[in-house]
Amino acid sequence: CAVDAVVPAKETFAQKTFRWLDVAGFLTRWYSRKAWIQDLEPVMRMGGMMISEWERKLHLWSNMMHLFFTPFSLWYGWGQFTHMAHKPPVALCPEYAHVNERKQDFN
Repeated sequence: CAVDAVVPAKETFAQKTFRWLDVAGFLTRWYSRKAWIQDLEPVMRMGGMMISEWERKLHLWSNMMHLFFTPFSLWYGWGQFTHMAHKPPVALCPEYAHVNERKQDFN
């Protein structure tokens, strides 16, 4: 009795690229509400039905931007703290009469 084997369809280049880019599952949660719901905690899943699609994508976008800008924020904050040890610039005194008389030649 010959049985035909089920041969999986070949994966296209776009599908393979999408699969390799989706290492942490962000793209899956972005495009699939079901995957996003399953990723939530059980208590949050009950409230997940009250969140609109716009709010869900806004939440994912803000998390992505937060993770993207965290290294820059840490670098910038580190630079600000290291510059606190430097002397701030001080304006020079204006050269008026009777100011800094030591520079005058008294012959």
